[in-house]
Amino acid sequence: MKKIFSLAVAGLMVLTVFTISCKRDVMKGLEYSDISKFDWLQANVKNKKGEGVLWFQVFDQVEDKATLNGYKNVKDKVDKYPAKIYEDKWIWMLINNRIEIRLIADDKSKDFQSTSQLKKFILYFDIAGLEAITGKKLKGKDFVKYIPKLGEKEIPEKETTEKK
Repeated sequence: MKKIFSLAVAGLMVLTVFTISCKRDVMKGLEYSDISKFDWLQANVKNKKGEGVLWFQVFDQVEDKATLNGYKNVKDKVDKYPAKIYEDKWIWMLINNRIEIRLIADDKSKDFQSTSQLKKFILYFDIAGLEAITGKKLKGKDFVKYIPKLGEKEIPEKETTEKK
């Protein structure tokens, strides 16, 4: 009995370490290659080899009734949020019936051509912060503080383009 208990505890510890390391691995070695701030925010993400792995856009859709209506009858969800999912290609998610994140895997890299990997990445956004947004419509520059932190570098301001 003692041996079975010891094996169960060891197995549980291995599973916990594996789960934690898998969650960390999603972001390991990633960095931004470009962040563009227009009326929306757009960013490219590359791996440690310098290859693009995904890109995303963040929109404030507060005034776009067609987009908001497009989420009313979706069946998929990421966490508790309505989502449009194209298996192993992209996820579009709506937060607070207002903020839309569009996350798209790069066709040339297999790193994120997995719906489960895309779901993990999208949950690294500051969802609670995005959910709390109220008031006037936000622009791209306003979303920078909500995007995932990648690597040890700050967001590369010199590569950021802004359109007025």
